[in-house]
Amino acid sequence: MKTEIWKAARLLLAQLLKLDINEQLVREVDYLKAENQVLKKQLTLSGKRLRFTDEQRRLLAIKAKALGKRLADVVTIVRPETVLHWHKKLVALKYDSSKIKRKPGRPKIELEIERLVLKFARENNTWGYTRITGAIRNLKHKISASSVANIMRRNGLNPSGDRTRGGMSWSEFINVHKDVIWATDFFTADVWTPFGLATYYVLFFIEIKTRRVIIGGITSHPNGDWMAQVARNLTGWDGEMEEAEYLIHDRDTKYTAQFAAIMKSSGIEPIKLPPRSPNLMHLLNTGLRL
Repeated sequence: MKTEIWKAARLLLAQLLKLDINEQLVREVDYLKAENQVLKKQLTLSGKRLRFTDEQRRLLAIKAKALGKRLADVVTIVRPETVLHWHKKLVALKYDSSKIKRKPGRPKIELEIERLVLKFARENNTWGYTRITGAIRNLKHKISASSVANIMRRNGLNPSGDRTRGGMSWSEFINVHKDVIWATDFFTADVWTPFGLATYYVLFFIEIKTRRVIIGGITSHPNGDWMAQVARNLTGWDGEMEEAEYLIHDRDTKYTAQFAAIMKSSGIEPIKLPPRSPNLMHLLNTGLRL
């Protein structure tokens, strides 16, 4: 019987103590709320706003979230929605990787490797990007087939391996046929004569293989008959262009159909430069490095 009485007494005492503790906590919370309201009103009257640091927001957000449903009854210095917004931002920062330094995309292809890709592609018209990739890997360089294709496409080369459909480039044509290719052009010279200042046209020819220059003729009237005679002189028996197969010239009208016919009859194919391409002839005249 005494044991049961003692148990009841201890339970009653615990309840009384708990009640006293709860009441004390309620009084403390009420005081803090009142104090916050007074401080907030003082700031409002002085025209100032509460400004929180990031660390203060973090602290209040963590504490406020733990209040649960009591949040609206306890928070007084800011709106409960504001504290919840702080908490959401705090959670979002945990998964934010925007401040992690990363290199965008794939690493850049080294300049040496890109030069190798272009070298293989230009020197081997029938090679596709798969074969070029293998050749570069054989040189102990790491590169993917897609990177090779991108490099070739960026430099105007067909990555399919069929780069001969559009014909050879000028540099490729000259490299392949440099032993049998010649070029021709005019330059002018103003000469004083008994009849005054006269312009003379000098027709010259250059053998690409040796850079040897031949003067075809000089005249003040380079008409069709004169051009035809120059062609006969250079292509006849023991002529300077006996071993030539191609003759490159610009689109000057002085290179007549008769001139072209004589060249073709001697086994020389005249090749006109594309329109508006003065640099091509300039490269030949100044001695293209082959």
